[in-house]
Amino acid sequence: MDVVASLLEGPRARNAFVIRTQMATPWALRIEDGAALTVVVILDGECRLEHDSLDAPMALDTGDLAVIRGPDPYVIGDTEGSRPRIRILPGNRPVSMSGHEIGQSMNLGLRTWGAPAEDGETTKLLTGIYQDAGEASRRLLDAIGAVVVRPGAAQASAYFDLLASESLSDAPGQSAVLDRLLDLVLVDTVRDHFARHPQRAPGWYSALEDDLVGRALRAVHADPAAPWSVTGLAANVGLSRPAFSRRFSEAVGEPPMAYVKRWRLSLAADHLADPDLTVGRIASLVGYRSPFTFSAAFKAHFGVSPSDYRADIGE
Repeated sequence: MDVVASLLEGPRARNAFVIRTQMATPWALRIEDGAALTVVVILDGECRLEHDSLDAPMALDTGDLAVIRGPDPYVIGDTEGSRPRIRILPGNRPVSMSGHEIGQSMNLGLRTWGAPAEDGETTKLLTGIYQDAGEASRRLLDAIGAVVVRPGAAQASAYFDLLASESLSDAPGQSAVLDRLLDLVLVDTVRDHFARHPQRAPGWYSALEDDLVGRALRAVHADPAAPWSVTGLAANVGLSRPAFSRRFSEAVGEPPMAYVKRWRLSLAADHLADPDLTVGRIASLVGYRSPFTFSAAFKAHFGVSPSDYRADIGE
């Protein structure tokens, strides 16, 4: 499996919330939904984005895209700097700043909401929300920062037009279609971000350009349950054990088996979201022969047992 693809398996959208917003000046929304990841495309008009990670509000124009990591709140609004008048709470529930429900009064039809101008300019946004991001994906999403903006994204890829048009459709299977299109938009944005800012890419991403280390990474991601060892990985790429260990550590930023262990445990955390998989089965899927050994390693890494972790994410 491709390394980036496998790291993005975690945030695969499942019944993602996709909505179009239309707002006339003055407007500003304070987003407090606690979502793990949000993708915002500016369909028409311009706006500003305020986030604690930014030194100053960021301007967004038609066709721009922003990826915002949660769960911290942020403000999106007009360029005039209007104060927020609406809060978006968990469950994508809009309320006034004082907490009064206002969702029904601003419903504009299928997946569309807001307060557009009867005549004049209206800013139009398309928002896709991932409520949860898998543990495996956090290694990737942490690398892109709290806010990533891709200027002119809608003009650079057909995925954005497809997502925008499909958001207005109510055909059978529409939820699955929107999920996959949102995933494509996210993957395309992450690839573009690292291509434009290679200095910001994590070690494992840059290491993919190393023929031998990249081959080892792909092998681990393709079969995480295999009995990997430094000796085995070194033989797999035709290097001596010391030479491979040194080359891998320099390229990725951590020793080979430390990477393998963290990847396996990240996958295990994702698997724990599936109630049909037993802890024993998950241990086997990620390369542990014994559920007890797996549980001990998991607790040492995450600070809780697999059972307790599963209970926490199920709440």
